[in-house]
Amino acid sequence: MYGLAMMVFAFIVGLTGILTGLEVPVLQAAAQAVGPGLVDCEKIAYMMVDNARNHSMLYGANCILDCLGALYAIWTKEKIDMDDVVASHTKSQSQYDAGL
Repeated sequence: MYGLAMMVFAFIVGLTGILTGLEVPVLQAAAQAVGPGLVDCEKIAYMMVDNARNHSMLYGANCILDCLGALYAIWTKEKIDMDDVVASHTKSQSQYDAGL
């Protein structure tokens, strides 16, 4: 179940990456349409294009990592047992209190 939830999240991140990537041509056309003599405006417009492109690539990388993590969780059926987590925490707390 955890792996499937991760897959849904990866789909959402991937869709965000695609939609952000589709913004790039629109922003680039807008940046090219900036009138002459507006150097600062043109600079900011091209910065927006670069930022949208970079965000799209970052979302794509995150989507790949999320998919790989989801596949790993599905294939291995890893489950976290809360009793083990509590026992590990209690052990580390007692070691900390003992000054180890």
